[in-house]
Amino acid sequence: FEGLDVDMTGEAYSASITLAEALDPKNDFIIANSMGGEPLTRDHGFPLRIILPGFVGARTVKWLARIRVGPEQARSFFYQKDYKIIPRGETFESFDSDKVEPVMRATLTSAITLPRPGDAVPADAAHLTVHGWAYCGAAVVDRVEVSLDNGQTWHAAHLTRAPADPAGARPDRPHAWVLWTADVALPAARPPTIVCSANDPARNVQPQTPHD
Repeated sequence: FEGLDVDMTGEAYSASITLAEALDPKNDFIIANSMGGEPLTRDHGFPLRIILPGFVGARTVKWLARIRVGPEQARSFFYQKDYKIIPRGETFESFDSDKVEPVMRATLTSAITLPRPGDAVPADAAHLTVHGWAYCGAAVVDRVEVSLDNGQTWHAAHLTRAPADPAGARPDRPHAWVLWTADVALPAARPPTIVCSANDPARNVQPQTPHD
């Protein structure tokens, strides 16, 4: 996929996926010219943008100019050199970007939406209801756990998936968002330290720190 914007070398911004990924109907790829019933704005990629659910935003090329099919990956700086994870023990200056694959799929993740940072918990409260969302680019989220004591004990959350709709949204797709709720007994230690963790069917677990 090539966009109309160019990098510092004059190369068009571009990204690649495999042909198998492009032809798999479960990936739900689309070429978008509108959003919410309105034409795409310039900031969102007018006139066309490739939408790759489950992939990181850097691969959903804005201002789409052309689609090429070929034996080689995209050659742009932002695919070959940027958006890569530096191996542990290396620095931006020392690691060889040619030996590191670009970031493609969004990772397994979850987040807490309620309570918000700074919200007060009543002193006599026995339970706390926690809300949040979870997402995975390559698999279905099938479990979310919540802890009120910074990971010492965990409690399973209730998952809510959106129903299928006439527009074709499929909540059973790997890249579908999941909402969750957990009603958890408050620990004696106050204030509680709330953390959450998502899992997929292969028992992959959301990393707890950037270094995991």
